[in-house]
Amino acid sequence: MTKVRNTEKLVTIQQIADHVNNVTLNDELIVFDGFHPYANEYNESFPLRIDALIIVLCLNGTGEIGIDLNQYHINKGTLVVMQPKNYITSISCSNDFEAK
Repeated sequence: MTKVRNTEKLVTIQQIADHVNNVTLNDELIVFDGFHPYANEYNESFPLRIDALIIVLCLNGTGEIGIDLNQYHINKGTLVVMQPKNYITSISCSNDFEAK
């Protein structure tokens, strides 16, 4: 994780790829089947920024995500779109959370 300022971290697409079973990866694109949040690893790092466009579809379970200054509830059928440089302030998921 790259340090950006004293209180924020920048997560690169390569760091995301290192934590998922990716199907396709190049310098600009990663596609993976199944999402297993590793938010606990970053709990002390919030807020952080993702240096990539992230699109996640919730298939099962529930969750909460803080993006910029807004808190969002996620459940089955929710599509989450995070743009590059969005601030992620919190992530939590139920034990049965599944997404692609």
